[in-house]
Amino acid sequence: MPGPRDPTEASYSRIKNARSARITNLGNIRMDNIKYLKLCGILSAVIVVSLLFIPGLADAIETAMLGFLMVNARA
Repeated sequence: MPGPRDPTEASYSRIKNARSARITNLGNIRMDNIKYLKLCGILSAVIVVSLLFIPGLADAIETAMLGFLMVNARA
């Protein structure tokens, strides 16, 4: 069956077919951008909430960040 005649549709169908082949070959191991952004957002929210409600953890992270900045500061 021939592909669509519109070049935009043709390139879209090529991309779609390539992506479906990649997912089939890899077993959906790769993480696409949407999943990655969701993961980063969830981790950020968990870290912020833990910093707000767990004072010992907040102090430990603050100390580690200050130590990192002191070691890597350029004069």
